[in-house]
Amino acid sequence: MKRPSKVLKTLLWVRELKESQAQQEYIRAEQALLELKEMLKDIAQKPKEIFNEIEGKTFSGSEIKVFYQHVEQLLAEKEKIEGILERKNQEVENLRRKAVAAYQKRRVAEVLWTRAKEKYLKKLMEEEMKTIEDIVIVRGRRHENF
Repeated sequence: MKRPSKVLKTLLWVRELKESQAQQEYIRAEQALLELKEMLKDIAQKPKEIFNEIEGKTFSGSEIKVFYQHVEQLLAEKEKIEGILERKNQEVENLRRKAVAAYQKRRVAEVLWTRAKEKYLKKLMEEEMKTIEDIVIVRGRRHENF
């Protein structure tokens, strides 16, 4: 009788490891995405804060120019972060798909290992039952001979 292949057990272990790595990558990317969203939210608030701060005050032309340049810089930074955010969204989606695929592969390896182990245990049980039946038959014949 042949034991279940160690290759299946190793395959299961490798698939579990890959699934774990894929999940960790996904979680890290999702966390980075949340941080980017928070940064974008903060940058989107700054121009409003600047306009609220200068509202009702009188400034010279050079001061207004400085405020304008600062707001333009913030808006350019906001657009840049929006582009990065879009790419990160795609990356997170790809990592999610990768994690799902790793989970499915692990499940396949797990099912293969479980089936092989159950088949081995079933054959072992059948052989033991046959041995027990043979012993019972032999003992039964001994009783008949006495």
